[in-house]
Amino acid sequence: MHIPALARVLPFATFMLFIALPETLGFLSQSLVPAPETMQHFYPVQIGIPLLLMLVFRKQYIELSLSELGRFAHTALSIATGIVVYILWIHMDWAVFSSTPSPGFRPHLFDNPSIRIIMTAIRVFGAAIVVPLFEELFWRSFLTRYLAGRDFMAVPQGTFTVFTFTATALLFGLEHTYLFAGIMAGIAYNLLYRQTRSTTQCVLSHAVTNGLLCLHVLTTEEWHYW
Repeated sequence: MHIPALARVLPFATFMLFIALPETLGFLSQSLVPAPETMQHFYPVQIGIPLLLMLVFRKQYIELSLSELGRFAHTALSIATGIVVYILWIHMDWAVFSSTPSPGFRPHLFDNPSIRIIMTAIRVFGAAIVVPLFEELFWRSFLTRYLAGRDFMAVPQGTFTVFTFTATALLFGLEHTYLFAGIMAGIAYNLLYRQTRSTTQCVLSHAVTNGLLCLHVLTTEEWHYW
């Protein structure tokens, strides 16, 4: 895999490996399955490795530019899309593959108040900043264009066919606990990408959604959204 593709795939893949770890260990032996509270202690590593990789590959991300946020109509659309996705998300928490809601990240499992605050801050930073960056670099910037042509950097941003639009929206949904909410978000961000032709705007929109979800979780203690 050449460097531009690796730069967009590797941060996402390392994050997903941590999510798949409990299921993989469970497949080998139920006695190896770590408790949810054990796994959430590893969240700084889970989010730190993708962040470090993005810093290493930062010169590869030529599609990211803060100057694009100066297109105020696009920025307003991105923020509005992020808000709409959040509102729909909290009303689409329908479990498909399991009847038991995900336990999510629960700060109260950390006994030390200082550790609890630090871990919560890391969780919010990861969900609202780091995750939108590597997910949009993977889903929108890389995969939607790679499915259209192996030399994906030559494919203009926001370019879709019926296949690439549908496939990436469905796969984005499968990444998430709430399948239909994930597909809805995938469709929304794809539409935004098509309209703005900007990965930066998609990162902003995704960050707004995740930031609002963080605020929602912390104020309602509905931890399953984490």
